[in-house]
Amino acid sequence: MNGTAPNIEILKPFSEAVELTKQILFRPFDLKKWFIIGFAAWLMHIGAGGFNFSYRPNQRVTLGHTSFWTDATDTLHQIPFWILITCISFLIVLAIGFVILFAWLRSRGRFVFTDCIVRNRAAIAEPWREFRRQGNSFFLLSLLVGLGLLTIAAALAAPVAVILFQGRATHHGHHFFLISGILLWIAAIFVMAIAWTLIAHFMTPIMYRHRCLAGEEGSGQPRYCFVHGNFALANSAEGRCCGVDSEMKILAETGCYADFTLPTAPRHPSQTAKINSLYECALPLEERAPQRKGVDLRLGREPQTLPLIIQGPLLIDLKRSLTARRLVIENGAITVPNPLSLHRLSLWKQAQIHVQGRPEWLFIKLHCHSMDPTQKDVVIGGAFRKFLEELVGGAESRKEILHFVTTREMANIALAACDGKDGNPGEYRDYRFKRFKDLSAPLRKTE
Repeated sequence: MNGTAPNIEILKPFSEAVELTKQILFRPFDLKKWFIIGFAAWLMHIGAGGFNFSYRPNQRVTLGHTSFWTDATDTLHQIPFWILITCISFLIVLAIGFVILFAWLRSRGRFVFTDCIVRNRAAIAEPWREFRRQGNSFFLLSLLVGLGLLTIAAALAAPVAVILFQGRATHHGHHFFLISGILLWIAAIFVMAIAWTLIAHFMTPIMYRHRCLAGEEGSGQPRYCFVHGNFALANSAEGRCCGVDSEMKILAETGCYADFTLPTAPRHPSQTAKINSLYECALPLEERAPQRKGVDLRLGREPQTLPLIIQGPLLIDLKRSLTARRLVIENGAITVPNPLSLHRLSLWKQAQIHVQGRPEWLFIKLHCHSMDPTQKDVVIGGAFRKFLEELVGGAESRKEILHFVTTREMANIALAACDGKDGNPGEYRDYRFKRFKDLSAPLRKTE
């Protein structure tokens, strides 16, 4: 999209793809690179192709005039039944094993090939190791989807089978219903197969780019941060927008180590009385809204209950309240009516959100609706860039040292403060929860 008005480009992506292909393959030309990327592409499609054969019209198959089928049948009848069943079972298991093996290699190969293209490099071993978890995860999902499609196909085929058997039993063909059922079955399978193919092609680059989950040394459980999209965390909105009282317990059991939902607004039913804080829940996690009470994170005391609650600022904006002649609340939301500004920065600093005992490390957590096109300017557009220039350019004069962090990194820095770490907080971005690729050993399944 170009400019401020949406402008859908059709030919531009093709020209960019051709230019990228030229850059990877010909600038400079490297035969070794060709072979390695070609191998990655082959690995990505191994076992997925069909078989080619040639048919010559002047050749006739005359098996009917030979004793081939008779000899084959006689030979099979001479083999003991148990040996025949054992061999057939072995061949079936072997075939299934090869199908699964090829599916696994294709799943891993997807990320190897993607890495070769994205980084414009010829490598197999390094991306094979780096994207091990993503490839294995994609493989398991593919197996589940395959089993699901087979189950759906069998369920959809049941009515067709009923029509067929009824037709035989009553000596009526039911040809119209039978043919209609078969065509509908083929159409349904075709649509599901196309849908999965499209989803799979999009999943690989998305999984490659984001790799959002984290891990902890010595643990096999994936870890993550959470934001409740409509603020009703653990059914805190009085039955609206959630309905799951034990949501915090579910989050904890599935690997969530920090929640970034709060704040909302003073009159919102999900808003807690505890504000501008970093804390752990003080109520049992299986209760509704256990975040209503909490124990502040404190220097020298390791948190005992995860997920942590990491709040953004919530306070009164006196300057804007006087100008607007109404109460204006600052809650860290980035919106068109309330864009980023240095005035708002001063309010975020006034909130003094920090780990108790480490006041020099201020935590500022903001939120926005980045997928809403009406918010583009304040989220990634000119207004946003203008604020960043003012923020970074004036940091020294304001005696600030800025650290732009992800949710994972913010939680890690808070945990480092609890453990008594000091100095540069940026050194603790990977303090406890690390990206999968940065773990020293492969994740293992938790017993």
